[in-house]
Amino acid sequence: MDGAATMADTTRMTTDAAISVVPANEASWDDLQAVFGTRGDASRCQCQRFKIRDFQWRSVPVDERGERLRKQTGCGHPEARTTSGLVAYLDGEPAGWCAVEPRTAYVRCCAPAFRGAAAMKTRPTTASGP
Repeated sequence: MDGAATMADTTRMTTDAAISVVPANEASWDDLQAVFGTRGDASRCQCQRFKIRDFQWRSVPVDERGERLRKQTGCGHPEARTTSGLVAYLDGEPAGWCAVEPRTAYVRCCAPAFRGAAAMKTRPTTASGP
């Protein structure tokens, strides 16, 4: 073999990894920012793309998007009564994020089809869809 890992090798290498998932308010802000990174769409979006109306998006700077996410998650405040998502860890290192909120938190994907659907307003969703 030429030294490249096969899919079976990759799967075998990760089966012993410790995966944990915690509410975002139990994770540190630094851990969440490590997931988003310092380059690319995630670092600029800060999980706000579907929370800010289309016509307002460009006028909201990245720093403000980050502050909005910090308030929504309550990172570093395990006593907080609410949070807006989950942070995943692989072997103790921050590795993933998933927003978990009612559809109404996502103004860009919930207008106008869901505005009148009272039953749908309380169902949780993720930023990537229902």
